[in-house]
Order: sequence, then structure tokens, then C-alpha cells
Amino acid sequence: MSKYFRLIANTCSLAVILNYTGKLKLTTKTKKPKRKSAGLSLTPYLIIAGVLGIALTVYIGYRASISNRKLFSISLIALFAGLLFESIRVSGSWKTVAGIFVGTYLFSFLSFLPGKRERIYNFENHIEMWPYFFIFIFALFFGIAYKDKVTQSLLKELLYYYQFH
Repeated sequence: MSKYFRLIANTCSLAVILNYTGKLKLTTKTKKPKRKSAGLSLTPYLIIAGVLGIALTVYIGYRASISNRKLFSISLIALFAGLLFESIRVSGSWKTVAGIFVGTYLFSFLSFLPGKRERIYNFENHIEMWPYFFIFIFALFFGIAYKDKVTQSLLKELLYYYQFH
């Protein structure tokens, strides 16, 4: 009888358990749940980065509104809209684009660091440079994330252009 139980257990990958009444009961082996490692939680850091990003955005908006110069142009809206539209079209998922957008947005605040040869720090010049820095970094990060799709789309459009011109 034990050969029969071993045959069932080996061929069907089932564990044979004989319960207390003596009846044969076949059950599958249950996997132990994986324990999560006690690693570093990123949630507090993300919350701090989000709060700092919102605070800097409000301050930048305030400084742009009280400035005598026109720091943002209407053409930036078209650039941002085109960038987001094309990235969603290429990726097919707005969630990944949103993740890249948020990461790039927080990374773009590095444009407010003073330059190496900048003796007098002019915050308004950095505000003017900030959207273009963001667009460049977003395009770079998106191009790295979707390298195959982006190069395929560019090649297709270049071939189409050279075919008819």
C-alpha cells in the first residue's frame, strides 16, 4: 500500500495524508508565503520629496507672478502638451508616463542650483531655464525607458520624410 501512495504522490505531485479516521485524503502542497524583508521604507522619503516639490512650485509661481519680466511663454503649454501626448502614444500607458513625469519634475529642480561661474545668483534666470531643463530631462528619461519604441518611431518617420522629399 505504501508503494501505491508513493506512486500517487510522485506522479501527481500531491501529498498523501492519511487523516485520523483512516480515510485517504489527497491535498496539494501549500507554499509558504514569502516573508518580506525588513528593508528601508521609501514612503517617508517620497512624502518629503512631494511636500518639498509642492512648496518649491508654489514659491516659483509666486516669484514668477511678482516679476516684472515675462518668465513663461504660451508656447511652453504646446511643448508640454505635445511631449505628454507623444509619450502616452508611444508607451501606451499613462501610469508609466505619470511616473516618469513626477520623477523628472522633482529632478528638474536641480536647474535652480547655482552655476560654477555664477557670481550673482539670479532666480528669475533659473525660472526661465527651468521648463526647458524639464522638457530635456523628460525626453531623455523617456527615451531611455522606451529606447526600442522611440528609435523605431524615429526611423519610420525619417524614412517617410526622405521618401517624399
